[in-house]
Amino acid sequence: MRVPQINNTILGHVLLIGIWWAAYKSADLFGFFDTFASLWFLPAGVTLAIVLSVPTRFLLAPLLANLLLAIPLICAMLGIEFTNYRDPMLHSLRLYAVYGGLGLLLRFGLKLPLPVGTLEGSHWKLGLTLVTAAMGALSGVSLHAAVGNFPWSVAWDIIRPWGVGDAIGAVIVPPLLVPFLLAVFPDDGRTNQSDWNWPSPVNLLAQITLIVLAMVIGFIAPRFYPDLFGLWYVILLPPVLFALQGGLPSAATSVFLTTMLAPPIAHTLAFDGEKLSLQFLLLVSSLVGLTIGSAITDRKRAFAAVKRNERDLEDQVKERTAKLEEAHGFQKHLLRSLGHDLKQPVQSINLMLDSLASELKDNPKAQSVEKAKHIGSSAADFVNKMLEYAKRDAGRVDVDLQQVQLSEILELLTITYEPMASAKDVNLKIQPSMQYVLTDSTLLFEALSNLVDNSVRLSSRSQIVAVNVEQSDQWISISITDEIKDLSGEGIKQTGFGLEIVSQISSMIGAQFDQQPNKSTIRLPRNGL
Repeated sequence: MRVPQINNTILGHVLLIGIWWAAYKSADLFGFFDTFASLWFLPAGVTLAIVLSVPTRFLLAPLLANLLLAIPLICAMLGIEFTNYRDPMLHSLRLYAVYGGLGLLLRFGLKLPLPVGTLEGSHWKLGLTLVTAAMGALSGVSLHAAVGNFPWSVAWDIIRPWGVGDAIGAVIVPPLLVPFLLAVFPDDGRTNQSDWNWPSPVNLLAQITLIVLAMVIGFIAPRFYPDLFGLWYVILLPPVLFALQGGLPSAATSVFLTTMLAPPIAHTLAFDGEKLSLQFLLLVSSLVGLTIGSAITDRKRAFAAVKRNERDLEDQVKERTAKLEEAHGFQKHLLRSLGHDLKQPVQSINLMLDSLASELKDNPKAQSVEKAKHIGSSAADFVNKMLEYAKRDAGRVDVDLQQVQLSEILELLTITYEPMASAKDVNLKIQPSMQYVLTDSTLLFEALSNLVDNSVRLSSRSQIVAVNVEQSDQWISISITDEIKDLSGEGIKQTGFGLEIVSQISSMIGAQFDQQPNKSTIRLPRNGL
């Protein structure tokens, strides 16, 4: 619902005073509202709502509206008569002190969120409203008795219906009037209208229909069936049902309609029950409906917050995943590009070194050329490994799992690296094994080759490099150990691109790779993947 906003101070006061006067006048408009005993029951709620919601420059508008009733011309215009004009002045001060004071406490003391607060805030508001209504009724009847309007005995007789009536007005008016006033007056930054959705015309029509139907049944049925004398409690049901259906906005309209329609319908249908009992039932119905509505709205708000957080988290995950994928894609592209761009120059350098070595066969510089050839060969091997790694990372290598006897792979390791170990005077010990494993023999050999190559290449004279096979109920472990030491005498952990290749291959063939100082282990499952 869109309403025009008011920024003009004079227009704002005119509107608020008009609302207050309308509430006061409606209390005796049809003569039905003697059920609520007090003419002040609706102005009490309007006073509370105005103080709760309007900008601070309008806080005294309810007091001004009440004081204006002491002017005969205003009373004549509104069709109101007073035996003396002292009473409206005294009651204006009393009413504002009681209900305006409650509004100031809720607004500035408890800082109650508006228009929809938490369930805990609703409990505080309703509880303090009941206490304030009792204080308002006591002060009201005491004031009448003190100025001689009626004796104290009469004051104590009417204090109960007066107190319940004022409580009804203070309970049912603010939930509807506060969001309206917040929409009319510019927001000062302390409110949030996002939780408030006015019921649709169809919903309001359904509320009126169900409320009237419940009252007709409740008020008429006992006249024909005396055993159903308690059936009029059925008027409790519509506020509860609509509170469950639409939360606090729906509860606010349903309790207001129930309370305002009950007196004229009861009068029309000649309800002969006790008025105070009906009055008390309407108060209970309002409290129950608004409490349930607050709980439902609070739950919806919490659920919406959770969904927003989930969406925000999903967006963050998607964003970071996209960045990771972009970074990984760039890494793969860079790796492939480097491999391809380096391969041809390295091959050309190696060919040139071969040619140069032939020409300088008997030259003293031939030894330097041989070292250069060795370096070039290592560079070519590294480039080939890089390209193979990039192919596997791109998923362009098929894994061919077969039952393979480890002795074949271990023998090939011996043939490949024994000459290299002998040349360096490194003792290479490879334990034979007849064990079968389900694996890709080519990929497994490449992984083991990287580990053995690292160990032999980095070992010093007389050190031992051992390849051992162990088995358990679940795993067959192939371990490569060495005796490489750093300057502090501690075993060092092999590093480099070769270990990334081993980790990649292990993942592809369903193995586990564990790297520790002086020991690298590939664990293959006994039953394959």
